[in-house]
Amino acid sequence: AARAVLRIGLRKRGELPGLPGAPMYRFRERSTREYVATTGVPVTAGGENRFMDVGLAAANALGELVDHLVAYRGLSREQAYVLVSVAADLHISSVVNIPNVLVSAALPLDVFE
Repeated sequence: AARAVLRIGLRKRGELPGLPGAPMYRFRERSTREYVATTGVPVTAGGENRFMDVGLAAANALGELVDHLVAYRGLSREQAYVLVSVAADLHISSVVNIPNVLVSAALPLDVFE
């Protein structure tokens, strides 16, 4: 038997600056370490879908995380890039939705303590 608690909050795009263009979520590992994570799919800035391009999906997830850190943590873009380069983890979250692979970029929140 398992129990899950899910809290969802919906906000309109115009209500918050720097709202991500892809789904974003927070989670806690079994070790109780909490993370913020952004996601990316293999779609170029021009809207072209690149078949199962994990590199592009990872770049999009990291770009969303950098944008989040700039908008909500007050970091400069350079500071955010440095932080994610040393502290963020990339996860392939889904490969079953062909042609899209979903990559998550997760940053532990305790790096700000």
